Amino acid sequence: MNRTATRAGVALVALLLAGTAHACTLRHQLVMADGQKACLTDFPIANEHVSGTATSVATVAPTSYVYSVAISAPSEQCAKVLVMEWAQWGKHTVQMRDDISAVRSALAKRKCEAQAGQASKAACPCEVVLEDGTSPLTAAQLATRFAPAAGGAK
Repeated sequence: MNRTATRAGVALVALLLAGTAHACTLRHQLVMADGQKACLTDFPIANEHVSGTATSVATVAPTSYVYSVAISAPSEQCAKVLVMEWAQWGKHTVQMRDDISAVRSALAKRKCEAQAGQASKAACPCEVVLEDGTSPLTAAQLATRFAPAAGGAK
């Protein structure tokens, strides 16, 4: 990871911890791996287009919190890919939502790896970075996670 991306991540985390100047809508609220609360729209990933669409993650993020986002690992040989899977509210009970989160996340990861591999002609790992309003990453990690690799594919 380059120093500019690291500094940007640190600055963003400082802003998040200090509180943002805008209100975060309920559907964009996140709980990070370290327990910190954050707003999806404060991260670069919010403006990234969902693969195969002209729509951003922030626009697609459902009010039901029933979604998974997988992104390709930053590397010089792998294309930048973001896949989002979501269930429409009302089709599943809360119990079913909890049961299918892992299945939905696994599907998003598989689709991401297939698309990244096809675009890059190489095996490209992906990871789930958002699931149902939570992230396995800290705010600093998510802030820099979708930064382009030095000299890498875009």
